[in-house]
Amino acid sequence: MKKNDRVLWVFQSLLAALFLFAGGTKLVMPIDQLVAQSHMSGGFLRFIGVVEVLGGLGLVLPGLTGIAPILTPLAAARS
Repeated sequence: MKKNDRVLWVFQSLLAALFLFAGGTKLVMPIDQLVAQSHMSGGFLRFIGVVEVLGGLGLVLPGLTGIAPILTPLAAARS
């Protein structure tokens, strides 16, 4: 593996971890607390949490499994 590939994997993994943490927090936190921190509805914040978790998984899983690795840059572009 080239040095550039390793650097990209590190950044990709860190970004995925950030998305997983942010999305997981929105999914675990009670809706009352979510709504109190934002002017958006609880259901919409839950939806954002699901999308963040899926985006985080989309950044690393295609490259790790080798299945449709073209999805990785697409997930990064949409995140």
